[in-house]
Amino acid sequence: VDFQGTGISCAGCSIVGNVQVTGTLLGPGVLVPSGSASITGLRSTGNHGDGLRCDGSSSLKLRDSILDGNARNGLLATDRCALDLGTGIDPGGNELNRTTAKNGLSGLCLLQTSAAAVSLSSSIFGCGYAGAGCVTSGTPVTLSSSTCQPADLTVGPGITLSDAAWQCCD
Repeated sequence: VDFQGTGISCAGCSIVGNVQVTGTLLGPGVLVPSGSASITGLRSTGNHGDGLRCDGSSSLKLRDSILDGNARNGLLATDRCALDLGTGIDPGGNELNRTTAKNGLSGLCLLQTSAAAVSLSSSIFGCGYAGAGCVTSGTPVTLSSSTCQPADLTVGPGITLSDAAWQCCD
């Protein structure tokens, strides 16, 4: 489906199972502008902006979702957005970048204004991996910056990563 703006605005909503957003022309595939959102099974690819954007004082729980091949970022988190991308008990299983389906900037761009700890349990990144399939060795290409950069992961000031059990995939 081609959209002229945001594909789905998810203010305090739940998205569950096999939802695909592709081809947004201006805005993100999915926008979480406020409230608490829980998203499972989203495929947001090939959008002209971000695959998923979390703004304001919203919170986002993301599981088993694919956010790659977008012109900007797979997931952009700004302002006071609180992210739950997976824990050791409740793995995320999110694909945020692949070597063969890179986002134009970051797979995950963390630019929250309040200090945050982000868990990336079971996340998938490209890591520049050129083999077939996925491996558990390797490290996502990570940059520290106050703007989104071409990398698997951009980490803004004051953000810390925890439980970084990721995979590198072609």
